[in-house]
Amino acid sequence: MRNDENGFHGANWLGLYIQEGLQGPWDGKRFGIYCLANGTVKGAADFPDLGGGYLGIPSFPKDHRWLKIVRRESRFQAFTSADGKTWQKAMEQILPTCKKDIHAGLLFRSVPGKSRSLFYGSFDNVTLTPDVPQESRQAIRREDLPRFGQVTALVQASTTNTLYARTNGKGLLKSTDGGESWQPANAGLTTPDALVVRSVAVHPKDDSIVLWGSGCVVDGKLKSGLFRSADRGKSWKRVSADIDFDGQGPTTIFGEVIAFNPGNPGVVAAAGETGGLFFSRDAGETWENVGLKRERVTCLSFVPTTQEEGGVLIVGTFDDREFETLGLGKPVSPVKTPGRIYWVGAKAGKPTFRPSLEAEDFGITNIGHDVHENFVTFATTRSVYYTWQHGNVFAQRLYNLPADMLYTAPGYRQFMKETRVGESRTKSTTYAAPFSGQEKSPVYCVPERTTGIWSILSGNAQVETQGSTVTLNAGITCILPDKDQENTLYLCNRHGVFKSADKGKSYKLILTRSP
Repeated sequence: MRNDENGFHGANWLGLYIQEGLQGPWDGKRFGIYCLANGTVKGAADFPDLGGGYLGIPSFPKDHRWLKIVRRESRFQAFTSADGKTWQKAMEQILPTCKKDIHAGLLFRSVPGKSRSLFYGSFDNVTLTPDVPQESRQAIRREDLPRFGQVTALVQASTTNTLYARTNGKGLLKSTDGGESWQPANAGLTTPDALVVRSVAVHPKDDSIVLWGSGCVVDGKLKSGLFRSADRGKSWKRVSADIDFDGQGPTTIFGEVIAFNPGNPGVVAAAGETGGLFFSRDAGETWENVGLKRERVTCLSFVPTTQEEGGVLIVGTFDDREFETLGLGKPVSPVKTPGRIYWVGAKAGKPTFRPSLEAEDFGITNIGHDVHENFVTFATTRSVYYTWQHGNVFAQRLYNLPADMLYTAPGYRQFMKETRVGESRTKSTTYAAPFSGQEKSPVYCVPERTTGIWSILSGNAQVETQGSTVTLNAGITCILPDKDQENTLYLCNRHGVFKSADKGKSYKLILTRSP
C-alpha cells in the first residue's frame, strides 16, 4: 500500500488485458480486468478517463482473484471467480471497430507519476482457448406482452404540461392536468389502422403541432399513415402513406420513431418498420426517404444540444432473430440485418450516416440522453449500454442494475444544480427498468452522472389502485420523468399508466388499459 515511506500506490495493478496495437497505451481499442495493489478488483475505464488511470468506477468482490476475458465478435466480457469454477460477470464493453486480430496477455501497470518504487506480482493457471461459452438468454413473461388498448408510451410537450399517450387500438389520448384525466385526441380518425399508434412527437417550440404514426395489417397487407395536427389534436391530416408504421407488431413496445430536431424544429425524422428513414424539412408537411431501407429501425432521437451544424440524429436498429429469442412475436416484414446504431448528420442537403455499433443477435429498443452530446444511454435486448465517446465504445450498465435482459424504457431528466455560490451546472438523472423484471420496485436510477453506480429508486415502492391487484414489474414500456416537477415520474406497463409524485416511493394507477 502507498505510504510516505515507500511511495507505493494502491491503484497499481496487474491483470488480463487486450489491445489492438503495441505502440503505447493509446494504440487502438483496449479492455481488461485487474487486481489492484489495495486488494480491490476493477475493470477497464467506463467513463471519460481524462486522468489516464484505465480503471472503471465500480469494484468487484475482493476474494475473486480468478479473472477471465471472453470475446464475442465486438463484445468483450470480463468475469471474476473465487474458485475458478463458478464465474460472475463483472463487466461488458462493445468495441465496434475493433480488429479481428488483437493482442491479449498479462499486464503490470503503475499509476503515472504516483509511485516512487517498483512492485511485483504473479499469475498462475494462465490459459488461452478459442472456445467461447454459450450465453443464456432470458425470455420475457408472455403475459407482459402488450394487449389491445394498452398505453405503450407517453410523450410530454416541451412548452406546456400536456401529456400524450399512444395506444395500440384506442388511438391517441391527451391530458392537460398531469395525467389525472384523459380525453381522446383522435378527431374523427376511426379506422383500425389509424388507432394503433406506433409513435407520437410534439413540436418542441410550438406544441400545437403534433405528429402521429400508426398502422396495422388490413386484408393481409400493412396499412400505415403519418398524421399531422396543427391545433393540438383537434384535427388531423394524413401527410404520408409511405412510412410503414406498425402499431400492433412487436416493435410497439420500443421507443419513438418520430422526432423533431430541438435545435431546428423544421427538421423532423421518422421511420417505420423496414421502409427506411424519412426526413421532413418543413415541420412534417412533406417527407423524403433518405436511406436505411431494409433495416428495422426501432428507435430514433435527435441529440438535444450539439455543436454539429444542422443537428445529429441517433438511429437504433434491430436483429429480427431477437424477436424469437425473447418471445416477442413475429414482425410483418422480416429482414436479415444485425442490430446497429447510426449517427446521422442532419444539416441541409443529403443526411450523412456514420454507423458505429453493429452486432448480431442484438437490438436497440430506446435512447436516452445525458447532458453532454457524446453521452448517450441505449436500452437494448441485452441490457442498458452507455457511450461517452460518440459511439466508439459502449459499456454495459450492470453495476447494481439487472443485466442481460430486455430493457425498453430509459428515462432522463435534465436540471440545474448549484455547484458553488452563484454558479450552476446542468445535470441529468437517468432511469431504467427491465421489461419483465423480478423486483417489486423495478425502477433504477443514476443521479447527476450517467457514469455512476445505479441504485433502486425506492426500495419498497407502494402501488395505489382501485381494489385490483397490479404490480409495477409487468411489461414496463415507458419511464417519463416530468420535465417541471422534480418529484414526479410516470410509468407505463401492461396494467396502464402509473404516476409517482414522491420520487418513486408510491405510485397511483391513473389510466387503465381499455378493454
